[in-house]
Amino acid sequence: MKIDLLIQHGNTLQYPAVSEGIEWQLERQGSPGKLTFTVVKDETLNFAEGDPVKLTVDGTDVFYGFVLPKKRHKQQTIDVTATDKHRNNK
Repeated sequence: MKIDLLIQHGNTLQYPAVSEGIEWQLERQGSPGKLTFTVVKDETLNFAEGDPVKLTVDGTDVFYGFVLPKKRHKQQTIDVTATDKHRNNK
């Protein structure tokens, strides 16, 4: 299984190293999907709340949303939550 996680910041596409598993939660219709993950902070990783996030599994896009809260840790990791706003509008 090939999993790609992409964060776009402006015109820059980033494929961050994920240090913890990726959790994808779907609720009933009318509620947004949620993606949570932890990435390793390095000198090139730069993103902000509101930036788009895309998760692809085996070449199929399964999640597209936007970074909401992110939390930095002293261990050079960042906890990220993204919400699928498009799904919420259906």
